[in-house]
Amino acid sequence: MTKRKNRSELDFQLRARKVDRFAAVAETLIKFGTFCVVAYFFTGALKAYAGEVTFAQVGITLLGDLKVNEWVAYLLAGGAVTYGLRQRKLRRDKTEELAGRLKQLEGRFDPRRSSSRLTPRGTTHPEDSRR
Repeated sequence: MTKRKNRSELDFQLRARKVDRFAAVAETLIKFGTFCVVAYFFTGALKAYAGEVTFAQVGITLLGDLKVNEWVAYLLAGGAVTYGLRQRKLRRDKTEELAGRLKQLEGRFDPRRSSSRLTPRGTTHPEDSRR
């Protein structure tokens, strides 16, 4: 077995490399082309409001007064709240999913076991929260 590649293998590798590079260029063009099209239509929408005092102009003025660091703070705070709410929902869904099996296994171990009065989602029973 020789380590030297024959001409057909080298031609195939060259063609495969060309196709791969073409696909990478096409992907980049699609990404930035889409961005350019969106920016073009957005500027067209803004031109429609040129010279008119509207609610949109008031909103743009308000947004223009905010500094970049305030935007970052608002984005991070909004992201953190969204993340927290999503995690809470996932935790409660998982608790509800496992509650039935856990109750069955605990009942098998101790049939006289009383309930903790939590809901199947693991939240406080509504009657207990009114006290």
